[in-house]
Amino acid sequence: MAAARAPTPTGPPAPAAPAPERVGVIEIGSTSVRLVIAEVDARRRFRLLDTLQQPVSLGKDTFTEGEIGRETIEECVDVLRTFQRALRELQVEPARVRVVATSAVREADNRDAFLDRVAIATGLNVDVLHEAEVTRLMYLAVRPVLDPDPAFRTADTVVIEIGGGSTETLAFRKGKVASAHMYRLGALRIRSMIDQDLGSSAGGAEDLLNPYISETAERISASVASPAGSRLRLLALGSEARLACARANPGWDGRSLTVLPCAGLATLAETVRRLSVDEVVRRYRLTYPEAETLAPALLLYARLAAALELEVIHVADASLRSGILADLCTGGVWTAEFRRQVISSALTIGRKYRVDMRHARSVARFALQIFDAMRDEHRLGVREEVILEVAALLHEAGYFVNNNSHHKHSFYLVLNSDIFGLGARDLMFAALVARYHRGAMPKPSHLEYAALAREDRMTVSKLAAILRVANALDREGSHEALSCRVKAEPGVLAIGLTDETDLVYQRHRMHDRAEMFQDVYGMRVELRGRRHG
Repeated sequence: MAAARAPTPTGPPAPAAPAPERVGVIEIGSTSVRLVIAEVDARRRFRLLDTLQQPVSLGKDTFTEGEIGRETIEECVDVLRTFQRALRELQVEPARVRVVATSAVREADNRDAFLDRVAIATGLNVDVLHEAEVTRLMYLAVRPVLDPDPAFRTADTVVIEIGGGSTETLAFRKGKVASAHMYRLGALRIRSMIDQDLGSSAGGAEDLLNPYISETAERISASVASPAGSRLRLLALGSEARLACARANPGWDGRSLTVLPCAGLATLAETVRRLSVDEVVRRYRLTYPEAETLAPALLLYARLAAALELEVIHVADASLRSGILADLCTGGVWTAEFRRQVISSALTIGRKYRVDMRHARSVARFALQIFDAMRDEHRLGVREEVILEVAALLHEAGYFVNNNSHHKHSFYLVLNSDIFGLGARDLMFAALVARYHRGAMPKPSHLEYAALAREDRMTVSKLAAILRVANALDREGSHEALSCRVKAEPGVLAIGLTDETDLVYQRHRMHDRAEMFQDVYGMRVELRGRRHG
């Protein structure tokens, strides 16, 4: 008897899963140029395919001479051309390659000449990362490491990476960003400062490390220390921390979150401090630029752990490059979680300056409602929406300085605050929007406003006009739980008050404060009571 045949499938075949996309990241750092190539799957997760690294001492040129030498530029160009061949071999499209540079290029007097030479020789456009972008990418890199760890939600965690030219810290308070700082004190910069102090004299470099390291550790520990009674954990990134961890934990897989005893770290740091750079190269099989930064970095990690009275630190394989890969996976869009962290940082600043947070939150809520209703009119995006919310939360910070002209004090307090995720341009926008929540409207005689490009001035005016209306809706000190409905109609921003309130008084408050809104948007603001419409 013949075996029964399986029924022939009917209908169209299931669509094939899209092929993984290949991306590349090139980081031009202070001591080397690094390449990572990864595959991004349909769920926007990346898997590393290859990594390459070549030593190029851009930082030594910048930190000692102030500019990148011609020979170093050509050396960097040669490395980039080599990396381009590797990218072609692995079939990575040029449009899917991001090239970034950090402090060695950012601080070079001939930065533009360097960028032009790279573009002419390779066709690559280099993105010089500003400080806020570095901390944002650090955040993206460490969240996948920290999120699975239950202690991340209950303890305070400080992430630190000691680079060649700078040291970055990112502090979390029970899972929320509390602060982000960048210090212009990196391992190679410290080594270069010592070499300049010594001049032509021989020896003594290892002994001079101590005062430089101790001063840096004191500065950082003072800014990241937790409140009394809080548990603090330190997560160290960077190749030097990983080297120390691999020697202390031979079974470590090199990627997962693990623990490094501080006693062993301190012993290794002192051992390396006493070795010459040549001896470090031979003993630890490092390149010369890597060997120059090993002692300063290890000593700084060890002294910082001691200053914070820690017995262990945590180490993981997370880097600027993994943060960029994560950013490529999301298309560079500010995620809802990232936005929450920016606002959490702004709230920390607000509490520092004793802002009436009940009023601030209410004004921010109204501002966001108006922003949403006016999208077709202002045509601004998520970034500007976050800037508006930050400005709304901090518009009264100036009262901390003086009641008189508090809006002007709010400007410089916001401008000089470290708000996670906001770069210098973002902070200027937020500071100006907070400054114009009351008082005179923007004028050409206001230097900071006048210095902006025309399009940027328009953005500030659009946001400040919204903030003025939002601020008029909430009566400072009254703590009324007012709520409203906002709708943009032809020529009118209609605000329906859904609570019992003194409509005559509210309209009186709104009259003068809506003037800027009408000038900017050409729309009058109309307050309506519960029975209207």
